[in-house]
Amino acid sequence: AAGSESHGESSVNGSITVGEGAVVSGSLDTVNGAIRVGENAQVEAVGTVNGSLTIGSGVKSGELSTVNGAIEVGADTTVDGVIEAVNGRISLDTGSSVSGYVENVNGAISLVGSEIGGNLSTVNGNLALSDASFFDCYFFTRFWTALTNLGTIS
Repeated sequence: AAGSESHGESSVNGSITVGEGAVVSGSLDTVNGAIRVGENAQVEAVGTVNGSLTIGSGVKSGELSTVNGAIEVGADTTVDGVIEAVNGRISLDTGSSVSGYVENVNGAISLVGSEIGGNLSTVNGNLALSDASFFDCYFFTRFWTALTNLGTIS
């Protein structure tokens, strides 16, 4: 519920929804279900297997991870940790920041006006950086070559 407080939640074969402005001091985990975090909420680690993560605008979050699902991060969200995905895309909207790395094994990474404090990597997927997105470290050489050839890094 909006503005409520919780010590975390876990689910098997079900989804989890965190209301707008809610504060969750424990982890959110699900297997075979999605996790949705409403705008301006505060959450700790959020992870799922076989489900997507949708993080609303203005959220303050810890680590985000999924296996077999997408991670969508809304505008002006702060992730104090890393974002990891296996078999799904990762997208960050304008003004979002991640203190650690953003890593994907099989899927695209899209950053729109976002800041990454660590490495940016994908093994089998495209990287799209736009609107002055930047990161502090490196990503694999083959991706640098592909991106510079596309003109997405200046």
